[in-house]
Amino acid sequence: MNIKITKAVFESAQMSRARNDVRPYLNAIAILPDLRVAGTNGHVLFVGEKAYCSNPIKSPVLIDVQKSPTQRYHHVVINTKTGLATFRTDKNENMAVSLVKVVDGKYPDVDKFLSQFKSQSTSEIGFYSGYLSMIGKVSKLFNPKWRSVKVLLSGNAGMTISEFSSIDDDSKGKLVVMPMRID
Repeated sequence: MNIKITKAVFESAQMSRARNDVRPYLNAIAILPDLRVAGTNGHVLFVGEKAYCSNPIKSPVLIDVQKSPTQRYHHVVINTKTGLATFRTDKNENMAVSLVKVVDGKYPDVDKFLSQFKSQSTSEIGFYSGYLSMIGKVSKLFNPKWRSVKVLLSGNAGMTISEFSSIDDDSKGKLVVMPMRID
């Protein structure tokens, strides 16, 4: 099966996934049946809306793609049969190729988690600064010129959702960051 993902969504999901977790499914990104792309390490979750697939997907497809061998690409085409990810320009020219591994496992229920969000104001909230810097990096991927982001809060102990949209195509994404306790 061939899965095409825009650069902004692919890089954001890659940035959000775990690297060396004992749970192999967290080291992968997931292509969900509705063609959203997700990546999580348990503390942050990215969900993006811009994948295309040659076949219908009945259950999440978990793939582990190593870091892209180039930064100059428009989208990636992942072939789960051959185990190759081809990084292409906006004119569909091949730029680079990387290996892909399909991972077994049950991916966390993204929709169940997101449905727990309740908008609530707060006067104070604490975050791990590394995850806050991810918001800036994801924003730059979606819109390099304006780097805009919409942030939704769920109190000082709930998740924060940052929403992104691309000006180049109709890619959209959400980055969920869990707060940390500040004593």
